[in-house]
Amino acid sequence: TGKEIDVNHLAKKIIEFVGKQGKIVHGPAIKGELRRNALDASKLMKEGWNANYDFDSGLKETVEWFKGKG
Repeated sequence: TGKEIDVNHLAKKIIEFVGKQGKIVHGPAIKGELRRNALDASKLMKEGWNANYDFDSGLKETVEWFKGKG
C-alpha cells in the first residue's frame, strides 16, 4: 500500500481477525533493529502494478487462508 503500519497496529489487527483474545507484549529493542520501514511502490506503479487490497482486506484474507490450513 505504500503506507507505514506500526507493529502494534498489525498485532491488534491479527488478534481481531483471528477472533481470539491476546495481549501484546514488548521486549526491549534489539541493537540494530529496524525502527521504521515502509515500502515505496512508486516504481512498480509506473510499470502498471498496483495493490489489489488495502491493508485490512489483505491481512484478513491472509489470516483466513492460514485458518483454512489448520
